[in-house]
Amino acid sequence: MNAMEEIKKHSALYAAGVPVLSDQAFDSLVASAEGRGVSVPVGSPAKGQKVAHLTKMLSIKTVKADGVEKLLSRGGEFAIQPKIDGCAVSVRYEAGAFVSAASRGNGEEGRDITSKIAGLVPSSIDLAGSVEFRGEAFIAKADFKGDYSTARNAAAAALNSDRCGQALSVAFFATDQTIEGVDTYAQLVDALQRLGLPAVDCVVADSSKSADVAFSMFKDKNALGFDADGVVIKQNRIGDQKNTGNTARAPRWAVAYKGDQDA
Repeated sequence: MNAMEEIKKHSALYAAGVPVLSDQAFDSLVASAEGRGVSVPVGSPAKGQKVAHLTKMLSIKTVKADGVEKLLSRGGEFAIQPKIDGCAVSVRYEAGAFVSAASRGNGEEGRDITSKIAGLVPSSIDLAGSVEFRGEAFIAKADFKGDYSTARNAAAAALNSDRCGQALSVAFFATDQTIEGVDTYAQLVDALQRLGLPAVDCVVADSSKSADVAFSMFKDKNALGFDADGVVIKQNRIGDQKNTGNTARAPRWAVAYKGDQDA
């Protein structure tokens, strides 16, 4: 089995809610393939009814401590958040009305999970135009039942089956969209919360202090009410994010840190 076939196999197992590799092991598999020049598409194959994303749904690159320092060398402010160990989702609002939700899929389109997410987000928000927010569907620790090996597996099963019996939650990061008048990621988190969309709080620090904040947050991640497999560090200013840009797979202005051993 070649590298691309191996990646597709494990992507399909993840989409079905029965992954056999950890996130770190899968990230390493992808990184190894890309290091050998293999072009790897974002996400996993979409199954069932499909929904096209408004913009490509990217994946945040996992790095070691030196990768965190490389991002911070750009200077400026950074927003740091715990990384929920869940399933990537997007929700779309048209003229303020909730219209659809989708899995990441292949990054261009995902599986329609509107019925699974509808009760977890507001049916309407005070926002005009077409907008899509990205986040994670997950099972809170207090709601996790031991029918699955991990809460992430349970979340994947809940998105794929009506008989899972697990209580889903959702939280948003909005890494690919912004709102008019919002200049920083921290302001965006506040704006989402005011709209009634659950959003994970972030800590903002300048580049000289962000590494300490990120590594401390990583150390304390097990105290959270949800499973977290790392922390995400982003440039805080939207203008800086735009200037830094994206690769075909991931934003250059954000990285995930999951520990030096497993990155």
